Amino acid sequence: MAAEGTRRGSLPTRRELLRTAALTTVVAPLLAACDIRLEDDAPTLPLLQRKSVPDEAVLVDLVRRTTALAQAAGRVPNPNDTVSRLATIHQTQADVLRSRLTSAGVPVHVIDGPTATSTPTTTAPTAAVSAPPSTTPQEVAAAETALVAAVLPALPTVTAANRAVVASVVASCGAAAELLGATVSWPRADPLPPAAAVPLLDGTRSAAYAFQVVAAQTGGDQRAVAEGTHTDLDSRATEVAGMAGSSAPVGPLGYALPYPVTAPDVASRLAGQVLTTLVAGGLTPLATLPEGSTATTTLVRLLVDAQRLGRTWGVAPVPFPGQAYP
Repeated sequence: MAAEGTRRGSLPTRRELLRTAALTTVVAPLLAACDIRLEDDAPTLPLLQRKSVPDEAVLVDLVRRTTALAQAAGRVPNPNDTVSRLATIHQTQADVLRSRLTSAGVPVHVIDGPTATSTPTTTAPTAAVSAPPSTTPQEVAAAETALVAAVLPALPTVTAANRAVVASVVASCGAAAELLGATVSWPRADPLPPAAAVPLLDGTRSAAYAFQVVAAQTGGDQRAVAEGTHTDLDSRATEVAGMAGSSAPVGPLGYALPYPVTAPDVASRLAGQVLTTLVAGGLTPLATLPEGSTATTTLVRLLVDAQRLGRTWGVAPVPFPGQAYP
């Protein structure tokens, strides 16, 4: 008589198979309800699936693109200070974004993607691995503009928790593209709503007033540059005031300066300081923008413009313009 159950090494009985199927039906929903997350090196379990974190696809794409930008800038032969700084900036961006994802539980293999090669098993001598090809600043600039074009359409749907860091990286890449001689094509976008335009307006007017003082305290070519910057800031103020509409406050006759400006060197210091402040506050209104609005593109464009003005006066690019490190 056959004993109930199976002996070691024998096939399971029909009763045991039915019992296993019943347990699977009960246990799988319980595991899903508990929202269990697997460690990156955990074995694959067919009944468990990892739940994506908010904005995972956008952030993973940004990690890969900023990593590629850092590597491309690092392969430019005899790079100047600008290219070297961009390599450092993009690596910092990639590191910060990667940290966000890993802290949220996203496995490393998801962030980096599947490996393209496998380890050879042959005992023949290993062939020499060729070094990655060198790049040019023009190729780096093209990659910068490609990132802007790829991420801008997704920005309006990014959640509030991640929107600022994504917008900041896009603005950094837009400014880097211009710095390398490329032209960024901005798509048609919604204007800033009044609640977002008003905070930018006062800072722009204040900077424009400061450059009137800077121009008055300098001479020669430097004065012409200061007057050009004032004209750009005045045009910016007019654009932002138009978006603010009837909510725009009346501009004051003047603004208080942080210190007396009575010499050209002090005027240059004031110029760099006010433009640094303008860049730092460039994303302040982001939280007021309605979800889904392409006004995010308008805000990023204005931040890229502010960085361009800042470069003229020695304001160095930073990894996350418009905000502190996330």
